[in-house]
Amino acid sequence: MKSLFKTTLLVISLSMLLNTSQVFAADANKKFDNEDQRSAYALGASLDRYIYNSLMQQKSIGINLDRQQLLAGVQDAFINKSKISDQEIETTLKALEKKYKLQPR
Repeated sequence: MKSLFKTTLLVISLSMLLNTSQVFAADANKKFDNEDQRSAYALGASLDRYIYNSLMQQKSIGINLDRQQLLAGVQDAFINKSKISDQEIETTLKALEKKYKLQPR
């Protein structure tokens, strides 16, 4: 289950990476109203670096995910309207993990 969590975290991270540039580009010149906003932004920027590195690692071993579907999955899950059940999510992520383990390193 721990490795399933890691896979899920990586997939979520990837989706955030794909959407981050669009969100931040719109507010590129915005100043922060308070320190909490600055801290949240700094955390997001740090997360983006981690996500980017994870994306490059996945790509280097031949795991390429459809960006549009990845984003759609995150958006749907965020509003509790997932197109697949929790069981299907778990089964699919286990298959992805298995595929990952079979990739030459």
